[in-house]
Amino acid sequence: MIDGQRLLSGRLAWFYVTGRWPATEIDHANGVQHDDRFCNLREATRAQNNQNRRACGKSRVKGAFWVAKQGKWRASIKVCGRTRQLGMFDTAEAAGAAYARAATEQYGDFAKVT
Repeated sequence: MIDGQRLLSGRLAWFYVTGRWPATEIDHANGVQHDDRFCNLREATRAQNNQNRRACGKSRVKGAFWVAKQGKWRASIKVCGRTRQLGMFDTAEAAGAAYARAATEQYGDFAKVT
């Protein structure tokens, strides 16, 4: 805390090295939140920061969701707060590949596709 204000260590590290506060959020490129080495920090928008998350859910394949009624895997991605459907697939891996293509196209280096 500085002057009673709670500051995140990544933001403090950014300020210490660059001499300026980050304009947006600080993202940890390797996804490890307590790894505040400067080489692991980068400025990011909220959307970019949210892309750098691990896969979760039944499939453990990022972007792939099981749709029981249809017996298929759905791929979708969130862009600018809206969910964009990428299609239905027979396997989680195929849905994940569709997600990976869309995420890389949309978010570039910030896309975490595994």
